[in-house]
Amino acid sequence: MLYNLNNAIPTIRKTGTVILCEGQMDVIACTNAGIKNVICSLGTALTVEQVKLISKYARNVIIAYDGDNAGIKATKKAFELLKGLKVSSVTLPNGMDPDEFIKANGADRLKDFILKNQKDALDFVYDNAFIGRDLSLNYDYEAVKNEVFDFLKTLKSTTLVEKYLNRLSIDLKISYEAIFNDYNLYSTKGSRSNVVETTLVDDKTSKNILSHEKMFLALIIYNKDYFDYYKHELPNIEEYLE
Repeated sequence: MLYNLNNAIPTIRKTGTVILCEGQMDVIACTNAGIKNVICSLGTALTVEQVKLISKYARNVIIAYDGDNAGIKATKKAFELLKGLKVSSVTLPNGMDPDEFIKANGADRLKDFILKNQKDALDFVYDNAFIGRDLSLNYDYEAVKNEVFDFLKTLKSTTLVEKYLNRLSIDLKISYEAIFNDYNLYSTKGSRSNVVETTLVDDKTSKNILSHEKMFLALIIYNKDYFDYYKHELPNIEEYLE
């Protein structure tokens, strides 16, 4: 069941948007504050059946789960289930839920915060990959990178993949070429379908190609798995190595 759906339907139909909260107290607090198109899952995490029910009444969904770790994890799962709808999320500051936010800041501040702080799935996953990470530690550095890579692998848009790889290179303070290589290597663990093909056309083209060749040579020389894989991709690989 979806808690408060029966009361929220008129406003949902009028606005075309539903706000999905985590708990019943959040729904009650929002409704009392004048935000009428609010619902939550009742007795369970969001399910496929509930998503089908939501899609009968709205094409736009704003996920307003709690800002703690559990809420962030639930938001990621909700994004996956709600594919096909226009979905954004709002993460309240300091791990707060909507009920706590209203008590601390008032209803008008919540409405304003929801209006100005919506993120799509990509921005949500990207920004949250950095939360609680210390980039001076190699483990956290790799964890951020791989968490972003995992989500990029699900995309069919090369343009968006390159956009976020470029953003990642800036935030991690490393060259785009290094991030580009790491992403392609990460993608090839499962298949070749997610590998980004790109043409470098700037003044540094020759240097970039040399950099890519060095990386490629190092991988196939020091890692037999990569060598065996590319042996099928490049029939003349022995000649290339010589």
